[in-house]
Amino acid sequence: MKVIGILTCDFSLYYELIRELRKRGIPFTSLTFDSRIPKNVKVVLTSTDEASTVPFAKVVSVDTSNKVGLAKAVSHAVDRALASMKGFTKLIVGIDPGKNPGVVLVSEGQVLQTAIARNPEDVGRIVTEFEDAFGPITSIRIGNGDPTDRNRTINQLVKTGHVVDIVDESGTTGAGDSTDIDSAFKIATRCRTVEKISNPVEVEPTLGELKNLQRLSRLKTKGKRSISLSQASRVAMGEEDLEEVTEESQR
Repeated sequence: MKVIGILTCDFSLYYELIRELRKRGIPFTSLTFDSRIPKNVKVVLTSTDEASTVPFAKVVSVDTSNKVGLAKAVSHAVDRALASMKGFTKLIVGIDPGKNPGVVLVSEGQVLQTAIARNPEDVGRIVTEFEDAFGPITSIRIGNGDPTDRNRTINQLVKTGHVVDIVDESGTTGAGDSTDIDSAFKIATRCRTVEKISNPVEVEPTLGELKNLQRLSRLKTKGKRSISLSQASRVAMGEEDLEEVTEESQR
């Protein structure tokens, strides 16, 4: 059976690695620096400081400099170790655009991570976390629906140097139990690219979107007040929050 090896003299790291691997039910073995690494070990987990001294081809290191964030660093390292064991090299991000975009990381048709973003701009943080866990992203693909929120997401990603493929998402939203994550997976794996974007794009909310935001603000105030079109425009572009603008309109 293929296993992950743990090789470190850092007891805090050793404990965290064992706890994470046991929690996930991942087979592992403990190693020492003066013993030969068994043939069934496919990747070795160690600390960043010790990585250069590990005599093995596939080594995944954990940054132990931040003890407060050690558990998260260990979790990311285990993700990378699993990806290395399974030979995942082509990493694709699929994004179903919207107010709360669905985001999925896929390799070889297998889902590695999923997330629901807090807002379109939050996708940038999620992609960064994917990269921290698994390494450089091969491609980022986003559906061509919901142009306003889609373009907000694209602008956040190109700001950090990514190229984004806009794809034809026709047929990705199914009936019944279909979710944003399901659609994001289809966008990552099945859709045709229609445009590559490497520079910021214009965000142009439609009148219908602005009027809908006004409607939502009236609902929040039980019909007493409505935000202005200019306020609705700022909300649609992510410059202000609907809750805050609605509260301001009542003062």
